[in-house]
Amino acid sequence: LIGNALEIPTQAAWITYAKWAETYGNLPSLTIPTGKVIHAEALGQHIIILSSLEDVIEIMEKRASNYSSRPPL
Repeated sequence: LIGNALEIPTQAAWITYAKWAETYGNLPSLTIPTGKVIHAEALGQHIIILSSLEDVIEIMEKRASNYSSRPPL
């Protein structure tokens, strides 16, 4: 039910996310530049963490039309 809620940092989150990316983030099935994407779930919400600027540009700019719909409420 709570998923990763207790593991999500409240301070200096970037340090934890960088460690997670090195440990869990290599997803070769993803067709993005580094493939370092982290998925967490907390209280029923899916959280996607992109750990490199190249991935952010790829997903948020180049593929924005694929991911721009609003989630169902």
